[in-house]
Amino acid sequence: MRGLSRYYGSVRALDNFNLEMAPGEFVALLGPSGCGKTTALRALSGLEEVDAGTVTVDGRDLTDVPANKRNMATVFQSYSLFPHMTVAQNVDFPLSLRKQSTALRKKTVDTYLELVGLGQHHDRYASELSGGQQQRVALARALAVQPDVLLLDEPLSALDAKVRVQLRDEIRRLQLELGTTALFVTHDQSEALAVADRVGVMQSGKLSQIGAPREVYDRPTNAFVAAFVGNTNRLPAKIEAGEATVLGTRVPLLPGSVAGPDAFVLVRPERLNVEPLGANDSAASNTAAVDPRGTVVSTSFLGDYATVNVELDDATIVVAQVHARVAEALKRGDRVEIGVDKVPVLAVD
Repeated sequence: MRGLSRYYGSVRALDNFNLEMAPGEFVALLGPSGCGKTTALRALSGLEEVDAGTVTVDGRDLTDVPANKRNMATVFQSYSLFPHMTVAQNVDFPLSLRKQSTALRKKTVDTYLELVGLGQHHDRYASELSGGQQQRVALARALAVQPDVLLLDEPLSALDAKVRVQLRDEIRRLQLELGTTALFVTHDQSEALAVADRVGVMQSGKLSQIGAPREVYDRPTNAFVAAFVGNTNRLPAKIEAGEATVLGTRVPLLPGSVAGPDAFVLVRPERLNVEPLGANDSAASNTAAVDPRGTVVSTSFLGDYATVNVELDDATIVVAQVHARVAEALKRGDRVEIGVDKVPVLAVD
């Protein structure tokens, strides 16, 4: 997709949007509501006309080709199954439109229902299936046509948390097994980071950053990406010679950081550590831009890790993510000191 623009009156849903995907690649588009990610997916599928730009697949210009001629398939959030058809008939429907032989269609239906774990459900109707099973049928139907590009438009949003994780992993397994090129649109950052080869973070119709999940998370190029992907603490810092001094610790800066000398740095909760102060609380304050000492406000246990909310002595609130055993030793009102890992951070105004 090159130079795609799409306008709704004065609103730019896509603004010179550019994305290139390699064969067999799984790309996730992530961003807040209204950022243009679904419009980009619909423009690729042919369901949305563009005002400028081109869409090509394998060198073929598809910009003006109707959706039913693009050999793409979409899995929607709402399943979109035909309620009067059985599971097998739903998967068979797009194959019948392509005038395939009955024998080939039956073999294809059997193959893809087995792939999604519904080989024993041929004769059941959508109303007899759970939400996760219905979405598996929709996935089998999309894959059965062997699309050049599989499009996934927030396909897990209507499912409960446990089923979402199971089906998310299943989609990734099938995509890798079949080698299908896939574009996945979601507002759930954990989904995007877990399954994609690359994650594109969109803002106002453009890609703010695209890269491997770890790169986007650890090395955000701007404050929007850092704040949207994962959680961050915004802490005052002193900037000098390509480093920031935050909570008494000097840490390197990421490219794109402001020059300072006074700025804020964005620090992930898991990059903070919490130590009880005990008798050391009376020690003289150090030269940190913010005194690293504070008081535990609350802890939240989340399995093998926990979050600890600390109010520093200057009233700044920080959130640290620590091992559950560390948090177990802390209670509301305890005095602690916050440390910072020496990993690159982004400095912003």
